[in-house]
Amino acid sequence: MSVLRLAAKSQLNVVDYFAPYNERPMSRRDGDLGSGGVMLLPDHPGPHPHEAVTGGKEGVLFVLDRDAMGRFHRDGNHVVQQLDANLRNGYYSSPAYFGGAVYYAANGAHLDRYAVHGARLSGTPVSQSDESFNYPGSTPSVSSNGEQNGIVWVVGVSGRVRGGPPAVLRAYDARDVTQELYASDQAGARDRAGPANKFSVPTIANGRVYVGTQTELDVYGLRPPAVTWRH
Repeated sequence: MSVLRLAAKSQLNVVDYFAPYNERPMSRRDGDLGSGGVMLLPDHPGPHPHEAVTGGKEGVLFVLDRDAMGRFHRDGNHVVQQLDANLRNGYYSSPAYFGGAVYYAANGAHLDRYAVHGARLSGTPVSQSDESFNYPGSTPSVSSNGEQNGIVWVVGVSGRVRGGPPAVLRAYDARDVTQELYASDQAGARDRAGPANKFSVPTIANGRVYVGTQTELDVYGLRPPAVTWRH
């Protein structure tokens, strides 16, 4: 029910923390904050130069000051920002960051792009995918050429049973996630992935995208150009 900051130069002692003011009722109804991961934002100027973002089963996003995380207060949450972003279904995944934006694919929701202005996220997504992502949502990954050509990769789960429907790898333009660039179910059996895992995260390395499934590791990359034979 808490986000902890540990002192790396000691015995990993807790030196600061954040816990929601309503952590007891949250715990009673299995609404734990720990279902979503924590992401550190890049340092920036202003009163809160070192921040972190997290969200949990309650569907609330918290922007935390890593230098003064807020601790526990019965009168409310002492944080930089709190967004009631996905109250219906909650967060079971971690966000990604690229080029001044935070990307979240919450449980039962779309891939959302939040702009970062100063120390805060935009109050609502500045763009949103047409597709939504079934339980448990998805943890996005970003590939780019430096600050250019950003692509957000997300694995969609259409079923949770053993040997069930295939995972679907989707790619979106990082500047505007309404623009889908690729989906592994577009070409029939050619690009079909194995049966989906609930918490699979796409991994990008050396121009390829790796997707772990129940039965196989699928690797995606650029197709070689077609060869035209001339007599």
